[in-house]
Amino acid sequence: MSLVTITHHNENIHNILDPPKSSIQAVQAITTRCMYISKYRPKIVKEEKKNKECHKTLGYAQVPLPKPCEFLRKNTRIVPPRPVTVGPKCCLPCRRPCLPSCPVEKKEPSSDKTKAWEEGWKKGQGKRYPCPSTNEKETEEAKKQASAAKVCAKNFALENIRKVVHSVPRQPVPKYVDSHRGHSQSLLRSGLLPIYIHKKTYGKVPGYIVCRKSSVGSMGAPPVCQAPVPATPGVYVIPEEERQALLEGLRKNWNELQTAYQHMPILIDTMHKRARKERMEKELRRLELNISTLERHNQIYVVDDALCA
Repeated sequence: MSLVTITHHNENIHNILDPPKSSIQAVQAITTRCMYISKYRPKIVKEEKKNKECHKTLGYAQVPLPKPCEFLRKNTRIVPPRPVTVGPKCCLPCRRPCLPSCPVEKKEPSSDKTKAWEEGWKKGQGKRYPCPSTNEKETEEAKKQASAAKVCAKNFALENIRKVVHSVPRQPVPKYVDSHRGHSQSLLRSGLLPIYIHKKTYGKVPGYIVCRKSSVGSMGAPPVCQAPVPATPGVYVIPEEERQALLEGLRKNWNELQTAYQHMPILIDTMHKRARKERMEKELRRLELNISTLERHNQIYVVDDALCA
C-alpha cells in the first residue's frame, strides 16, 4: 500500500476548459475577414435607434401662433373636392363580338276594302264598317297566327346582351374599418365625407323661416286695442299711467314686507311670533296675486258703488 503525501496545494482547475485568448482573437479575425459586412450598416443601425414621431402623442411643447393680421380670409381655406359623378361606362373590351341580327317586322299593307271605307268615312259617305266575309276571317286568323309565331321567335339572347351592355354596374357600398379585427361600418353615415356642405340648401335660410317672415311683415304691426266705452254708468277703465302707479306701489309694499319677513327670528317659540308670521305670509300672497293680476290684464274696469247705487 502506497501513500501519497501532498504538501503544496497550489493547483487550480477553475479555468482548465477555457481556450486561450489568442485562439479566440484568431477565430474572430478569420470570421470578420471572411464574412460580408455592408458599408451602410452603421447608418442603418443609427436610423433604427432614432426616436421617430416623438411628438405624436402630446404634440410640441410650444407651437408658434399666427399673427393677428393673418386671420382666415375668403377662399383661402382648404376646401374638400366635390365628388365627380361620371356616367356608367361599359366594362366590355373595345373589340365587341358581332351581335346576332334581330328580325325586322314589316308592316303589312291594308286591304283595298279598308282603304275605300276610310276614304268614304273622311268624305262623310261611310257610316258603318263593312262586315268581313268568311275568307277575310280566315285571312285574319292566319295573320294572327303568323304574328304569334313572330312573337315566339323573339331573339332573347340578343335582348339579354343589350340589357347587360346598357345596364349600370353595381357599386360596392363604401365602408371603413375601425378595429384590427375587421369591424366595418357605413362610410356615408359616419360624418367623414363632406356630404352636408355640398347640399344646395347649405348656408341658406330655410324656406319656412322666409315664409314666416313674409307673413309677419304682411300682417304689419298688431292693431292697438282700444278700450270700448262701457254702457253701464259708474264703470270706467283705469288709464295706463294709473295702472303703472298701482304696480309700483304694490311692488314697493311687497319688498318692504318681504324684508320684514326675512328679518324675523328662525325660532318661533311663542304664539305672538307664530301669529305675526302667518299674518305676514298671508299679506305677501295677497300682494303677489294683485301684482300678477295687474301685469296680465292691460284693461281694468273699476265700478263706483256710489254711482251704481
